[in-house]
Amino acid sequence: MAFQCYDGVKGSIDTVQCPSDWCLTATSLSGVVLYGCDTTTNCSQLGSECLDNKLVHNLGYQSICCCQGNLCNYYSPPHCYAGVPGSEEQVICDSGWCLKGTNLRGQVGYDCDTTDVCTTLGKGCYENQMIQQTGYKSACCCEGNLCNSNSNNPNKSATLHTPQILLGVISFIVTIMLLA
Repeated sequence: MAFQCYDGVKGSIDTVQCPSDWCLTATSLSGVVLYGCDTTTNCSQLGSECLDNKLVHNLGYQSICCCQGNLCNYYSPPHCYAGVPGSEEQVICDSGWCLKGTNLRGQVGYDCDTTDVCTTLGKGCYENQMIQQTGYKSACCCEGNLCNSNSNNPNKSATLHTPQILLGVISFIVTIMLLA
């Protein structure tokens, strides 16, 4: 028996039988969220993952998420903490990426990644000489509802490693500076 998938555009969604058993959610570069059944073999090759990278952007999408399960493809953007430690402010994060950054003076800031820094860096925490030369001690990226918590570990699954793309670090620094 085939799974059902949500089908349509956010705000006007039906359900449809899906013979491939792969449902998908795609967000266009203009922010339109589309739901449907994968009629190609893309999701079977990708697996239950979300892609948010240059390849997807070149196809006209901000992100594409695949899942295998009955009505699994409804996506609601996560919330991220925003502001300074102790702040209960939360923002809806259409990018799906939350940030936490610490400058060299030890000041911490939280926000939604709106500049694709985390898309460039990926999930994890980054602390190295390259980041320190720009005035910041560390940066953490995570995906999930309120994953950039005010606790000591904003991303329990993150591991510290060296980022490979300076442009992403510079974009992140600009974001943190705007928070100050």
